[in-house]
This record gives sequence, C-alpha cells and structure tokens, in this order.
Amino acid sequence: MSVSYTPTFYHLKLVPMSYHRSSGLSKAHLHVRSVWHSPYRFICHPKGGAMPIPPAAFCALHTPSGQKLFLLIDVSSFPKLSQAILLLGETYSTGSRTQRYLNLFKAYECLEENPDLMLSAVRHGLSHASSALSRPKTVTALNSLFGTTLIDLSLTTHRKVFYIQLVKLLVTVDLALTSALTDVLPQLRKVSSEGDVLNEWWVIGIENFRLPMRINTEPI
Repeated sequence: MSVSYTPTFYHLKLVPMSYHRSSGLSKAHLHVRSVWHSPYRFICHPKGGAMPIPPAAFCALHTPSGQKLFLLIDVSSFPKLSQAILLLGETYSTGSRTQRYLNLFKAYECLEENPDLMLSAVRHGLSHASSALSRPKTVTALNSLFGTTLIDLSLTTHRKVFYIQLVKLLVTVDLALTSALTDVLPQLRKVSSEGDVLNEWWVIGIENFRLPMRINTEPI
C-alpha cells in the first residue's frame, strides 16, 4: 500500500492558495492525516452493526517507513495525545485564521513542554494586546518577524509572515505527533480503514434519511 506525504485538502485549506508556495505548504511532508475534532464512540463490528468503544481520537498515520495506519487513541489512557489530535481536527474545522493558529498551538502545547520561541511569540501576539506584551524575548521575536509587536493581518507583509509561521507550526506539530504516536503504537487500537470509525449521527440515524444502526456488543 503506497503512501503520500503531500498536503491533503484539509492541510491546503488552512492557507490561501496564493500563499501555498511562499509559506512552504506546497512542499511540506505531513504524516498525520484524516483527524476529526470530536472523539469516536463506535466502530464497525466485523459481524455487522456498530460496536461501542471508549471515547477515542482518530487519525490516519503515514509512517516514515511507508506504512498507512488507522489509529484510535483512547482519551482516558492518552489524554494529552488524544487532545492534541482533537485540537488538530478543530484547526481544520474553523474558518478564522487567527483561531486556526491558536488551536494548532494548543495541540503543540500538549506535545512539547518547551515551545519554540518564534512560534510562541506569534501565539502571544495573536492572543494579547500589543501594549500588554512585556516579556523581552516575545517582544524581540515579534519585532524580528513583523517589525512590530502588533500583528496586523490586513497588511500583505504581515499575512505572508503569518502563513510562513503557521506552516512551520503545522509541520512541527505533525512531527511531534508522529513521534508520540510511534512511541505508543503497540498500545493503540488499529482499524482497517477510515470507514471503520463511525460518527454518532451515523449510528443513531437521521430521520427520513438513514435508519439507526444495530448496536452489536458481541465479543470479537
């Protein structure tokens, strides 16, 4: 089974097309794919129906060795790792570019105790009034990136820098998640495909559109 590390549709929609090349996104190698912003509680039972599972984050992982894995990360057993994946899913589902960066940085914080100074400075610049930024390292970092502590995304020059930093953060989170998932791989539940995980609305059914699925608790 061949794998691809090129950006997916969900990666590409984080950045306007006009910045895909200058931000570095078009050439990025990304391993973590098909994430969702809420935990899954059902998977397909091999004998038919929906099988309940403890709440779990889901992702597809294209490993550096060329494997394509579909993984469920139990929320209670791996709280930080699962939260990072769910936050990555939230990043793709929000339309606000500022909130995309903030959600992605929260995912980064789940995985890294000592965040990169430049990436952290942009987060502070987006979250706080420029007059409230007092940490010398943060002020210096923002000035080096934007020429000021005030990030103004209405300016073309600021948008270009912002998207470069967003892609750097995306790649950093992807590498950290790949490493963290690889470390605990034997402890994770694997499914055969993305189609094996079921959203609750799919199981419960939709009136006049789809009947509820049979719940199957038979041991595998």
